[in-house]
Amino acid sequence: MKKKLIYDVGMHIGTDTNIYLKKDFDVIGIEADPYFCERNYKKFEWYIKNKRLTILEIGIDRKKGIKKFYMNQKFPSLSSFSFHYATKRLREYKEFRYQPHDVIFIQTVPISDIIKKYGMPYYMKIDIEGYEIHCLNKLRKDFKPKYISAEVGNNIKVAVKLRKIGYNKFKLIDQQRNQPHGSSGEFGNNAIDFETNKNWKTYPEILNSLKKLAFPNPAWFDIHATYENTKEKYSKIRLSLLEFETRHKKIIGKIGIILKRYFPKVYFQLKRELPIR
Repeated sequence: MKKKLIYDVGMHIGTDTNIYLKKDFDVIGIEADPYFCERNYKKFEWYIKNKRLTILEIGIDRKKGIKKFYMNQKFPSLSSFSFHYATKRLREYKEFRYQPHDVIFIQTVPISDIIKKYGMPYYMKIDIEGYEIHCLNKLRKDFKPKYISAEVGNNIKVAVKLRKIGYNKFKLIDQQRNQPHGSSGEFGNNAIDFETNKNWKTYPEILNSLKKLAFPNPAWFDIHATYENTKEKYSKIRLSLLEFETRHKKIIGKIGIILKRYFPKVYFQLKRELPIR
């Protein structure tokens, strides 16, 4: 692991990269959108010449290849390999028509190939509009950064995957509060959880926090994670119940109302099985 190296996966206009460079980290900036890459080559010319920054104009996927990239004409920051993210995502803002977009073809590689070439980073920021899980799928318990963050989206897949590859301490960050605006903000111990400030949460606690968020919603939340060598005290059955409850909050709520009314003994027995309310 290289303690002075950060991967900015989803570099965008380089707001986060600029922060990392000023903190004296070296950066690998990964960006699929050629428009943003062009801007960043000019913006960070000095850092590139001095080998502090390497910009990779590629996309991240499960395997090497050439893939369609949907460029949102109205909101370039929503451009994605996911048609849904690039063209439909603004339904969250009550815009029900497809967003105008162009289609180009971009080379993709798995994140594992980049790590093998440039080294394991100390921190990896992932914000690639719906493709975060494809990046995480190439990490494993013995092949991962010390600190990592990813945009949560509207489900718990990212949290579940982070735990499977060995992360056991978490924070949920409200990105709207970060400064400068539009940045991912601090990472690691300095990241500010929207409930516990700088304190880390356990896996059940982060699932409980995700349940409180009303998805889909226009807010921008990132999940941050790290690990320490401690054994978890949670049974697999109880965690599976909690994961199911988090995924299907509305359905569980309706079932709970019916059980509480007609089968109160069963209802209170099930409540005791869940580690956190």
